[in-house]
Amino acid sequence: MRLRAEQLQKHLQRNTLAPLYLVSGEEPLQQGEAVDAIRACARSNGYDERVVFEVDKNFDWNRLLQESDSLSLFSSRKIIELRLGTGKPGREGGPFLIDYAARASADNLLIISCGKLDKRSQSTKWHKALDKTGVTLQIWPVDAGQLPAWIQQRCRSRGKRIDNAGAELIAQRVEGNLMAADQEINKLILLVRGDDIGIEDVMAAVVDSARYDVFAMMEAAFQGDLARTTRMLYGFRNEGVDPMAIYGAVMWNFRQLAELGHRLARGESAETALPGQWGSSSRRKAALKNALSRHRPDFLQNLLVTAGKIDRIIKGDARPLTWNCFHELLRLLAEDGAARKPDLINALAG
Repeated sequence: MRLRAEQLQKHLQRNTLAPLYLVSGEEPLQQGEAVDAIRACARSNGYDERVVFEVDKNFDWNRLLQESDSLSLFSSRKIIELRLGTGKPGREGGPFLIDYAARASADNLLIISCGKLDKRSQSTKWHKALDKTGVTLQIWPVDAGQLPAWIQQRCRSRGKRIDNAGAELIAQRVEGNLMAADQEINKLILLVRGDDIGIEDVMAAVVDSARYDVFAMMEAAFQGDLARTTRMLYGFRNEGVDPMAIYGAVMWNFRQLAELGHRLARGESAETALPGQWGSSSRRKAALKNALSRHRPDFLQNLLVTAGKIDRIIKGDARPLTWNCFHELLRLLAEDGAARKPDLINALAG
């Protein structure tokens, strides 16, 4: 029987465990939590002994059947975990899994974990045998567009609410790494006393010190304070900060500003266009309004596209000139520079 990840909890709540479970996928956090949930349910149903096999190229597959046939020393029920890592059972292991499935016993619970299985693997005899006897669970990664919603749901499951902007900032910071996202959420759960987590909480608690200072630098650029913006930018350089360490936060600010400008151009008011963006900081609200009053939406969109080109510069041969590119970009934002073009960035990015 095949289950989706979101169906597992409901399946386990019935307390009618299948004799075996195959949990495959490339997302370690969700895969680990699925295995943990199955194991916890088994413990509550009297499976008190546990045996773990780490499978490598030298693994003796006879040990699986021997363990299945042996009597438990401490209880009548036993959990057998078979960890294949990123691999598959192969020609040698496949027949043993088919054999195990054919004689699966309620006294043993087999939990197999492995990497992602393609369609060809799912069409093999061993996979079909496991699917017929037990439960197969394929864990799919959370794509970038769904990650903010995943973060919000994760917070709700722990008794907290996080606004859209805060969830988007965490998603941008972790770049698809769910384990990193979970760590950031755990940090916020501990630090924020109330039930609601806002963008200001995320800025203060989640973003590391260098990135937190980037928000202050961007607010200075929004306000049109070129001298302070430049001083902070080259402060990063003089401290030896890697340009990539601040690039993500710079882009996040540009995306938020460009999106807000687009919504205002469609006739929305500043207070309703992106309410989560304003947060609780009147200073940031004033800075954003200042930038929007000085620049047209089309200019902000072009500036966002230009900002995106710095990624190629950081990763390319022109990396030493990255700080000059950051300065040119922020100068255009801080000044009333709609008539100017970021020639250096465009030339380096190609």
